[in-house]
Amino acid sequence: MKKYAVKIAVVIMVASMAMILPGCGSGNDQIKVKTADVKTGQIEAVYTITGALVPAQAADISTSLMAKVAKVNVEEGETVNAGQVLARLDDSQLNAQLNQAQAGYQGSKNTQKQAKINLDNAQVTLERTKALYAEGAVAKVQLDTDQKAYDLAKSQYDASITSGISSAKASVDSIDVQISNSIIKSPIPGIVLNKNISVGETATVGSTLMTVADLSSLKLKGTVPQTALPYIRKDDPVELSIDIYPDRTFKGNISQIGSMSVSTGTYFPVEISMKNTDNLASGISAHADIKIKGTKHMIVPASAIVENNGENYLFVIKNGIAKKTTVVTGLKNDSEIEILKGLKGMETVAVTNSNHLFDGMPVQIMKD
Repeated sequence: MKKYAVKIAVVIMVASMAMILPGCGSGNDQIKVKTADVKTGQIEAVYTITGALVPAQAADISTSLMAKVAKVNVEEGETVNAGQVLARLDDSQLNAQLNQAQAGYQGSKNTQKQAKINLDNAQVTLERTKALYAEGAVAKVQLDTDQKAYDLAKSQYDASITSGISSAKASVDSIDVQISNSIIKSPIPGIVLNKNISVGETATVGSTLMTVADLSSLKLKGTVPQTALPYIRKDDPVELSIDIYPDRTFKGNISQIGSMSVSTGTYFPVEISMKNTDNLASGISAHADIKIKGTKHMIVPASAIVENNGENYLFVIKNGIAKKTTVVTGLKNDSEIEILKGLKGMETVAVTNSNHLFDGMPVQIMKD
């Protein structure tokens, strides 16, 4: 039974090898491949970015103040200017606090003024006593008493500056800022897309009260591979297609190229901007084609490249033997790919069954 089991296993293994190695059959232990010569040329590639058109500039407006909404001046869909007052929060308590703080501030100023008068008087007295003491007209105890009076007056004056009046002024300024924050203004010109507050509701810190967007320009966000970066520039023209207008093309340009790759590591963010002269709605789906023409490089058919664990390699065929060769690739389209490093330019490479080859493997070259 064991012998039969071994024979069955061998038959299964041979059958599996025949499936894995196309072109290998009985009497032929060489895998069949088609080849192509490395050539020099320029690749034209198109990178398509797909997504939703969003406003080029938008602002989610929130508040750093928790208070009831006293007034709302706009509705969704209205056009607003930068700096326009959109809403007001209840500032009655803040105004009461401001009046109290201003009174305290004024009191501190009066205290400082009186402390300065006391200091000036103490200084005059001390200087007079020093002169009399030098003439022997007053006792040392009098000089010491006037010196202590001056030191006390000076410390009181210094304290009125560093603690009293400074803290009172800081309190007034802080409340002024809070009152200013109770006035909700639009930071940009645009259209009110969302309004999430009504009179009488309580606005909470950090919550979005309104969203204002400038729809005069729209943008489409996406990524391109790092191999495209040498060939694209900011302001390069781009054609956009919008799904609901299949028969039209729209003009745009590359408005931003990210300087840091996204999480995948080899792709970089780009933004395509277009003037919204047709009053297109924000959020509609679109795609943009970034067309690139590379410089002269070695080129091989894209099917020659094997990608494995971040390594790109191909197989150079010489004298019927496949030699694994690691390469650095560049631009790629549906049929061809640039070779930036790894080849000399005179080689012949396998373009079929590349995934089934290994270094030093004998192959049979198929003719077209």
